[in-house]
Amino acid sequence: MATRSQPDPHPQPTTPSPAYTPAQLTRYFAHIALPSTHQHHSTASLPPASALSLLARLQRHQLAAVPFENLSLHYSRARRVSLAADDVLDKVLGGPEGDKVAARRGGYCMENNTLFGSVLRALGYSVYAVGGRVNEAEERRWSGWAHTVNLVTIASTTYLVDVGFGPNGPTQPIPLSSTTPSVVGHVAPAQSRVLRKPFYLHAPSPQYLWAYQHRTTPGDDFKDMYVFDEREYFAEDFAVMNLYTSRAADCIFTENVICAKMIMGQEEEGGEGPELAGAKILKNGDFKVRMGERTVRSRTCGTEEERVEVLREEFGIELDEEQKEAIKGTVTELKQ
Repeated sequence: MATRSQPDPHPQPTTPSPAYTPAQLTRYFAHIALPSTHQHHSTASLPPASALSLLARLQRHQLAAVPFENLSLHYSRARRVSLAADDVLDKVLGGPEGDKVAARRGGYCMENNTLFGSVLRALGYSVYAVGGRVNEAEERRWSGWAHTVNLVTIASTTYLVDVGFGPNGPTQPIPLSSTTPSVVGHVAPAQSRVLRKPFYLHAPSPQYLWAYQHRTTPGDDFKDMYVFDEREYFAEDFAVMNLYTSRAADCIFTENVICAKMIMGQEEEGGEGPELAGAKILKNGDFKVRMGERTVRSRTCGTEEERVEVLREEFGIELDEEQKEAIKGTVTELKQ
């Protein structure tokens, strides 16, 4: 009589975590304008301090080169967001033949952090993705699991690394410490930190998550931006999350046209590379350039033509005629 097979005590995800090839890494380094002296294809020979320094530099360069945007949900007939690592890379860099129309794009959290996680994995970093809940302050509520971040471990210290939250998101790796939260720099004078805090509603005992917090100046109170778990999330989990963020009528991404990119400052002599100095931010028809805590330039777009011009002139995103037509008749179209 046949015996019943026992369940695998260590089941594996059906979709393996992606990593890019050396050729793809070379194209990515060129796109984010990473200096050639830092274009390593492996971190295996780097001491921990150098690996951390490279990680921070990569994060800054991606934030300044790859926009946080959701244009595929508005300037596209399909209204579809692919999280496949090769699809995200082609969207950002252009296709293998260098499709200039597709190049210079970005994505929202799951896209940009999939891209960055795949780069880090190819370089040999210990990295995995987790989910997060966003503080929707204007709605006075927390979202469901609708955000993703990467956790990177270097020499037994785990760091939050996020390139997909927009201008108030982390700008450098932040260590996870349950004893003494580290306050780190952001775009000066802003600061960020991560701490462990109780987060539960009806559970009989406290449940804890990590909270990423941000403040505009050192004199302000820290505000929760999002909370996140340490459990690894698989591609199948993000597929469910992506379905909500790209389809739900009450989601910020389907209700608004968003595009934001950080601005790289000048490199100081003897420093660890240039720091981020500001951000360009477009939300619906409102565009602004923020340097430090000051808005130095702003513009209100009253028509689709004006918004398309801002995307082209300020973000380097060139929409083709089919993409421009796709937003017509939708709630996010700008009309005179």
